[in-house]
Amino acid sequence: MSFYAFIFPKMDGTVEYNERGANMKLPIPAWYPFPTHEGILSLLAVLGQFMAAGGLATTVATLDIVVFRLTQSLLFEYQVLRYALETLMPRAKRLYTLKYPAEDMRKLRTNDEAFQRCIGKCLEDCVIHHQDIIKLIKDYKTLVKWPGFMAYGFGTGVIGLSLVNMLSAKEQGRYEDIVLFFLLALAEVLNMFMLSTFGESITTESKELREQLYFIDWHLLNTSNRKLVLNFQIGVTHPVIIKVGGLVNVSLDTFSSIMNTSYSFFNLMNAQ
Repeated sequence: MSFYAFIFPKMDGTVEYNERGANMKLPIPAWYPFPTHEGILSLLAVLGQFMAAGGLATTVATLDIVVFRLTQSLLFEYQVLRYALETLMPRAKRLYTLKYPAEDMRKLRTNDEAFQRCIGKCLEDCVIHHQDIIKLIKDYKTLVKWPGFMAYGFGTGVIGLSLVNMLSAKEQGRYEDIVLFFLLALAEVLNMFMLSTFGESITTESKELREQLYFIDWHLLNTSNRKLVLNFQIGVTHPVIIKVGGLVNVSLDTFSSIMNTSYSFFNLMNAQ
Protein backbone atom coordinates (compact mmCIF):
# COMPACT_ATOMS: atom_id res chain seq x y z
CA MET A 1 0.00 0.00 0.00
CA SER A 2 2.78 2.42 0.90
CA PHE A 3 4.42 1.98 -2.54
CA TYR A 4 1.57 3.27 -4.66
CA ALA A 5 0.43 5.62 -1.88
CA PHE A 6 3.72 7.41 -2.50
CA ILE A 7 2.89 7.69 -6.21
CA PHE A 8 -0.77 8.57 -5.63
CA PRO A 9 -1.15 10.72 -2.52
CA LYS A 10 -4.87 10.02 -2.34
CA MET A 11 -4.12 6.32 -1.68
CA ASP A 12 -2.76 6.86 1.81
CA GLY A 13 -4.61 3.97 3.47
CA THR A 14 -7.35 6.10 4.98
CA VAL A 15 -11.01 5.42 4.25
CA GLU A 16 -13.14 7.90 2.37
CA TYR A 17 -16.38 6.50 0.95
CA ASN A 18 -19.18 8.78 -0.18
CA GLU A 19 -22.86 8.22 0.60
CA ARG A 20 -23.18 5.84 -2.37
CA GLY A 21 -20.28 3.66 -1.30
CA ALA A 22 -17.78 4.89 -3.90
CA ASN A 23 -14.16 4.94 -2.77
CA MET A 24 -13.06 8.54 -3.28
CA LYS A 25 -9.42 7.62 -2.64
CA LEU A 26 -9.05 5.60 -5.83
CA PRO A 27 -7.37 7.23 -8.85
CA ILE A 28 -10.84 7.20 -10.43
CA PRO A 29 -13.47 7.28 -7.65
CA ALA A 30 -15.77 4.30 -8.16
CA TRP A 31 -18.03 1.82 -6.38
CA TYR A 32 -16.95 -1.80 -5.98
CA PRO A 33 -18.87 -4.68 -4.37
CA PHE A 34 -15.94 -5.21 -1.98
CA PRO A 35 -13.80 -2.94 0.22
CA THR A 36 -11.05 -1.23 -1.79
CA HIS A 37 -9.28 0.90 0.81
CA GLU A 38 -6.69 -1.67 1.93
CA GLY A 39 -5.03 -4.96 1.13
CA ILE A 40 -4.81 -6.86 -2.13
CA LEU A 41 -8.32 -5.79 -3.17
CA SER A 42 -7.22 -2.16 -3.13
CA LEU A 43 -4.22 -2.97 -5.30
CA LEU A 44 -6.37 -4.94 -7.74
CA ALA A 45 -8.83 -2.05 -8.00
CA VAL A 46 -6.03 0.38 -8.82
CA LEU A 47 -4.46 -1.97 -11.36
CA GLY A 48 -7.84 -2.61 -12.96
CA GLN A 49 -8.43 1.09 -13.40
CA PHE A 50 -5.02 1.55 -14.96
CA MET A 51 -5.62 -1.36 -17.33
CA ALA A 52 -8.96 0.11 -18.38
CA ALA A 53 -7.45 3.57 -18.89
CA GLY A 54 -4.49 2.09 -20.78
CA GLY A 55 -6.78 0.03 -23.02
CA LEU A 56 -8.88 3.08 -23.84
CA ALA A 57 -5.79 5.17 -24.57
CA THR A 58 -4.39 2.42 -26.82
CA THR A 59 -7.67 2.19 -28.75
CA VAL A 60 -7.84 5.94 -29.31
CA ALA A 61 -4.16 6.10 -30.29
CA THR A 62 -4.64 3.24 -32.77
CA LEU A 63 -7.60 5.01 -34.39
CA ASP A 64 -5.57 8.22 -34.59
CA ILE A 65 -2.72 6.40 -36.32
CA VAL A 66 -5.08 4.76 -38.84
CA VAL A 67 -6.76 8.09 -39.65
CA PHE A 68 -3.35 9.77 -39.90
CA ARG A 69 -2.08 7.20 -42.40
CA LEU A 70 -5.24 7.37 -44.51
CA THR A 71 -5.17 11.16 -44.51
CA GLN A 72 -1.55 11.24 -45.62
CA SER A 73 -2.35 8.78 -48.41
CA LEU A 74 -5.23 10.97 -49.62
CA LEU A 75 -3.12 14.12 -49.55
CA PHE A 76 -0.35 12.33 -51.44
CA GLU A 77 -2.79 11.20 -54.15
CA TYR A 78 -4.07 14.76 -54.54
CA GLN A 79 -0.52 16.09 -54.85
CA VAL A 80 0.36 13.46 -57.46
CA LEU A 81 -2.73 14.38 -59.48
CA ARG A 82 -1.94 18.09 -59.29
CA TYR A 83 1.59 17.38 -60.47
CA ALA A 84 0.22 15.31 -63.35
CA LEU A 85 -1.91 18.27 -64.46
CA GLU A 86 0.96 20.70 -63.99
CA THR A 87 3.20 18.60 -66.28
CA LEU A 88 0.45 17.70 -68.77
CA MET A 89 2.27 18.97 -71.87
CA PRO A 90 5.69 17.45 -71.02
CA ARG A 91 3.97 14.11 -70.28
CA ALA A 92 2.09 14.27 -73.58
CA LYS A 93 5.34 14.99 -75.44
CA ARG A 94 7.01 12.08 -73.70
CA LEU A 95 4.13 9.79 -74.67
CA TYR A 96 4.29 11.09 -78.25
CA THR A 97 8.01 10.29 -78.36
CA LEU A 98 7.35 6.73 -77.18
CA LYS A 99 4.55 6.14 -79.68
CA TYR A 100 6.21 7.83 -82.63
CA PRO A 101 9.97 7.52 -82.13
CA ALA A 102 10.69 8.28 -85.78
CA GLU A 103 9.08 11.72 -85.67
CA ASP A 104 11.21 14.84 -85.26
CA MET A 105 10.11 16.59 -82.03
CA ARG A 106 11.49 19.89 -83.32
CA LYS A 107 8.77 19.91 -85.98
CA LEU A 108 5.97 18.97 -83.57
CA ARG A 109 2.95 21.29 -83.59
CA THR A 110 0.37 21.41 -80.80
CA ASN A 111 -2.51 21.07 -83.25
CA ASP A 112 -1.10 17.81 -84.60
CA GLU A 113 -3.83 15.18 -84.38
CA ALA A 114 -1.51 12.47 -83.03
CA PHE A 115 -0.15 14.82 -80.37
CA GLN A 116 -3.68 15.81 -79.35
CA ARG A 117 -4.49 12.12 -78.91
CA CYS A 118 -1.52 11.84 -76.56
CA ILE A 119 -2.80 14.84 -74.59
CA GLY A 120 -6.23 13.21 -74.43
CA LYS A 121 -4.69 9.99 -73.11
CA CYS A 122 -2.88 11.90 -70.35
CA LEU A 123 -6.11 13.72 -69.45
CA GLU A 124 -8.01 10.42 -69.31
CA ASP A 125 -5.41 9.05 -66.89
CA CYS A 126 -5.93 12.12 -64.68
CA VAL A 127 -9.70 11.64 -64.72
CA ILE A 128 -9.36 7.97 -63.79
CA HIS A 129 -6.96 8.94 -60.99
CA HIS A 130 -9.47 11.48 -59.70
CA GLN A 131 -12.24 8.87 -59.73
CA ASP A 132 -10.03 6.59 -57.63
CA ILE A 133 -9.48 9.45 -55.17
CA ILE A 134 -13.25 9.99 -54.90
CA LYS A 135 -13.67 6.32 -53.99
CA LEU A 136 -11.04 6.70 -51.28
CA ILE A 137 -12.81 9.82 -50.02
CA LYS A 138 -16.07 7.88 -49.66
CA ASP A 139 -14.32 5.16 -47.62
CA TYR A 140 -12.60 7.84 -45.54
CA LYS A 141 -15.91 9.55 -44.77
CA THR A 142 -17.42 6.22 -43.72
CA LEU A 143 -14.47 5.57 -41.39
CA VAL A 144 -14.56 8.91 -39.55
CA LYS A 145 -18.32 9.54 -39.65
CA TRP A 146 -19.25 8.26 -36.18
CA PRO A 147 -15.87 8.01 -34.38
CA GLY A 148 -15.22 11.63 -35.35
CA PHE A 149 -18.68 12.69 -34.22
CA MET A 150 -18.13 11.02 -30.85
CA ALA A 151 -14.69 12.62 -30.57
CA TYR A 152 -16.15 16.08 -31.15
CA GLY A 153 -19.16 15.48 -28.90
CA PHE A 154 -17.41 13.87 -25.95
CA GLY A 155 -14.34 16.04 -26.36
CA THR A 156 -16.36 19.21 -25.91
CA GLY A 157 -17.83 17.94 -22.65
CA VAL A 158 -14.55 16.50 -21.39
CA ILE A 159 -12.70 19.79 -21.90
CA GLY A 160 -15.42 21.79 -20.15
CA LEU A 161 -15.69 19.36 -17.22
CA SER A 162 -11.91 19.16 -16.92
CA LEU A 163 -11.73 22.94 -16.53
CA VAL A 164 -14.45 22.80 -13.86
CA ASN A 165 -12.69 19.99 -11.99
CA MET A 166 -9.35 21.79 -12.21
CA LEU A 167 -10.90 24.84 -10.56
CA SER A 168 -12.53 22.68 -7.89
CA ALA A 169 -9.28 20.80 -7.23
CA LYS A 170 -7.40 24.09 -6.91
CA GLU A 171 -9.83 25.32 -4.27
CA GLN A 172 -9.40 22.06 -2.31
CA GLY A 173 -5.63 21.95 -2.73
CA ARG A 174 -5.64 18.66 -4.72
CA TYR A 175 -2.81 19.54 -7.07
CA GLU A 176 -2.39 16.01 -8.40
CA ASP A 177 -5.96 16.23 -9.72
CA ILE A 178 -5.14 19.53 -11.41
CA VAL A 179 -2.34 17.82 -13.34
CA LEU A 180 -4.58 14.85 -14.17
CA PHE A 181 -7.44 16.93 -15.55
CA PHE A 182 -5.05 19.27 -17.35
CA LEU A 183 -3.48 16.32 -19.18
CA LEU A 184 -6.93 14.93 -19.98
CA ALA A 185 -8.09 18.25 -21.43
CA LEU A 186 -4.82 18.66 -23.34
CA ALA A 187 -5.18 15.19 -24.88
CA GLU A 188 -8.72 15.98 -26.04
CA VAL A 189 -7.69 19.34 -27.47
CA LEU A 190 -4.78 17.82 -29.40
CA ASN A 191 -6.94 14.94 -30.64
CA MET A 192 -9.65 17.25 -31.98
CA PHE A 193 -7.10 19.66 -33.42
CA MET A 194 -5.46 16.80 -35.30
CA LEU A 195 -8.80 15.59 -36.70
CA SER A 196 -9.78 19.13 -37.69
CA THR A 197 -6.43 19.69 -39.39
CA PHE A 198 -6.88 16.50 -41.42
CA GLY A 199 -10.29 17.60 -42.69
CA GLU A 200 -9.03 21.10 -43.44
CA SER A 201 -6.05 19.72 -45.39
CA ILE A 202 -8.25 17.51 -47.58
CA THR A 203 -10.57 20.43 -48.34
CA THR A 204 -7.59 22.65 -49.21
CA GLU A 205 -6.08 20.04 -51.54
CA SER A 206 -9.38 19.64 -53.40
CA LYS A 207 -9.54 23.42 -53.93
CA GLU A 208 -5.97 23.55 -55.19
CA LEU A 209 -6.73 20.72 -57.61
CA ARG A 210 -9.48 22.78 -59.23
CA GLU A 211 -7.15 25.78 -59.52
CA GLN A 212 -4.45 23.62 -61.08
CA LEU A 213 -6.91 22.28 -63.65
CA TYR A 214 -7.94 25.81 -64.58
CA PHE A 215 -4.35 26.89 -65.22
CA ILE A 216 -3.43 24.14 -67.69
CA ASP A 217 -2.84 25.19 -71.33
CA TRP A 218 -6.43 24.46 -72.28
CA HIS A 219 -6.25 26.98 -75.16
CA LEU A 220 -3.84 24.61 -76.92
CA LEU A 221 -6.30 21.71 -76.84
CA ASN A 222 -8.60 20.60 -79.62
CA THR A 223 -12.37 20.43 -79.23
CA SER A 224 -12.58 16.86 -77.89
CA ASN A 225 -9.89 17.48 -75.27
CA ARG A 226 -11.56 20.72 -74.22
CA LYS A 227 -14.79 18.80 -73.64
CA LEU A 228 -12.85 16.32 -71.51
CA VAL A 229 -11.38 19.17 -69.46
CA LEU A 230 -14.84 20.68 -69.05
CA ASN A 231 -16.21 17.39 -67.71
CA PHE A 232 -13.23 17.16 -65.37
CA GLN A 233 -13.92 20.68 -64.09
CA ILE A 234 -17.50 19.72 -63.28
CA GLY A 235 -16.19 16.88 -61.11
CA VAL A 236 -13.96 19.20 -59.08
CA THR A 237 -16.24 22.25 -58.92
CA HIS A 238 -17.20 21.75 -55.27
CA PRO A 239 -14.45 21.27 -52.66
CA VAL A 240 -14.40 18.04 -50.67
CA ILE A 241 -15.80 18.64 -47.18
CA ILE A 242 -15.49 15.87 -44.60
CA LYS A 243 -18.48 15.63 -42.27
CA VAL A 244 -18.89 13.61 -39.09
CA GLY A 245 -22.30 12.40 -38.04
CA GLY A 246 -23.63 13.88 -41.27
CA LEU A 247 -23.83 17.26 -39.51
CA VAL A 248 -20.47 18.68 -38.44
CA ASN A 249 -17.77 19.81 -40.87
CA VAL A 250 -14.29 18.58 -40.00
CA SER A 251 -12.39 21.85 -40.22
CA LEU A 252 -10.45 24.35 -38.14
CA ASP A 253 -13.57 26.52 -37.94
CA THR A 254 -15.30 23.65 -36.15
CA PHE A 255 -12.33 23.29 -33.81
CA SER A 256 -12.55 26.98 -32.95
CA SER A 257 -16.29 26.65 -32.27
CA ILE A 258 -15.69 23.66 -29.99
CA MET A 259 -13.12 25.57 -27.96
CA ASN A 260 -15.57 28.45 -27.54
CA THR A 261 -18.36 26.04 -26.57
CA SER A 262 -16.18 24.30 -23.99
CA TYR A 263 -15.20 27.61 -22.43
CA SER A 264 -18.83 28.75 -22.39
CA PHE A 265 -19.77 25.49 -20.66
CA PHE A 266 -17.04 26.10 -18.10
CA ASN A 267 -18.33 29.61 -17.42
CA LEU A 268 -21.87 28.30 -17.08
CA MET A 269 -20.87 25.61 -14.58
CA ASN A 270 -18.63 28.02 -12.69
CA ALA A 271 -21.44 30.56 -12.35
CA GLN A 272 -23.70 28.10 -10.50
